[in-house]
Amino acid sequence: MSDEYKPEPIILSGTPTLSPNPQPILTGAPTALSGGGMSTLGPMGDNNVKFVTGPDGQMIAVQKEAFVWKKFFIGLGIPMFLMVLPILMAIILEINDSGYEEEYYVNLKRTDGTAYEAGFSLDAELELEDCDIVENWADWDFDMGYYEGGSYDHWVCDDPQNQLEFIRFSINDLNLSRQNGTLYEIDNPLSENHHIDYCRIYETPQVHNQWYDCNIFESNLTFTQVNYASMNLTRQNGTEYQANFWFDATTSNLDWCAFPSPQDGSYYWHECETEYQEESDEFVVSISRLNYDGELQPVGHWNSTAQIFHYDVGYDFGSEITLEYDLESFVGGTQQGESTMQFDSGFSHEEVRIELEVSELVGGWNDSGGVMYFDDGLDHGDEIRIEIYAFDPIERDKAEDNYNSMEPLISMSGILCCISPLLSIGLIIYGFAATGGKAVGIGATTSLILYPFIGFFAFVTILSAGY
Repeated sequence: MSDEYKPEPIILSGTPTLSPNPQPILTGAPTALSGGGMSTLGPMGDNNVKFVTGPDGQMIAVQKEAFVWKKFFIGLGIPMFLMVLPILMAIILEINDSGYEEEYYVNLKRTDGTAYEAGFSLDAELELEDCDIVENWADWDFDMGYYEGGSYDHWVCDDPQNQLEFIRFSINDLNLSRQNGTLYEIDNPLSENHHIDYCRIYETPQVHNQWYDCNIFESNLTFTQVNYASMNLTRQNGTEYQANFWFDATTSNLDWCAFPSPQDGSYYWHECETEYQEESDEFVVSISRLNYDGELQPVGHWNSTAQIFHYDVGYDFGSEITLEYDLESFVGGTQQGESTMQFDSGFSHEEVRIELEVSELVGGWNDSGGVMYFDDGLDHGDEIRIEIYAFDPIERDKAEDNYNSMEPLISMSGILCCISPLLSIGLIIYGFAATGGKAVGIGATTSLILYPFIGFFAFVTILSAGY
């Protein structure tokens, strides 16, 4: 090629810059990226933009996401509503339940010695619900199981059949003193106003295979001695077993008996019952065995005339069997109105002690008299305060109907309250993952932080509403 056809060289002043894709030069206002296009906006402050690195390594100014309060309250409000819903339901329930109960305080003044009285009347539409003796010496919730030794008194206010009863409970240890031989005795501390609720006998020294029971019947005490013993019955003809056996059935009772089980390993419970038959003028012991179908089958007998023990279940146990039994004998007691309490077991004891729990009616009130009284023979100061709770049955029925109608909603609100933290977590994930949802995520995070506090308050409110 000749020189005349060669292009003329281009001379560039300065340092040349080679770039396959020319880039806009940032001068003056930055270039904001929006969507897929580029537009040049007016001046923006540093608080409204953030700089990010583009795919080609260049710093690009991007406008920050605006904080939308509406989205914040959506993330906060939905979980919060599920949290406070049980509280609202409990408050409504408590409001509906109030208004049918009345509370009274009655001050009984001392009238003479240890007697206290006060006038009191109850509105005709009200019924008694509960009462309490508001004094330091009176104990409503005393647990008898914690008592060990000594003597203790406590008082209870009861409300049977729309009237009041003041009851004094006493726990006493009675040490019986030896009179002569094996007889022990003490003055009877019980009157017609007392009711025996519990008794127990302690004796020392204790005899092997022998113990004592205290039985209560209509506030009368019976002390019995229980002796464990055994005897052998010999096989007669076939499968019948017999033995000579004597006990004084006028003062004793065959209380329990047990016979051997067949070799197949089956066990049968036996019942021995002593009774007096007037037509034959003799005492009879009936022995029955409980079958697997739950029926008692007669398998033996004894009477005070022949004094021979018979037993036959149609099974051959061998040449003899062993009968185990408890023989219960009367050894003392007391009846209401008697002056003494006695114990005579035929044995000499270092100590015989009777523990008694006794209740005594010491006062009360009924609507017909209108006078409330209290007298337990003790000095309790100038006055005694009685707290009484009454209710209107018609209004209570209305409140119960309201409760029954609202109970499904309360149960549902409790379930929603448990769902609330899960919903908050879901909104947090959505808010920080989705474009434009940051405000939702922040609101949901706030609701999750508040959940333990609101949940505790909801629990207390529901309990106070009686749910």
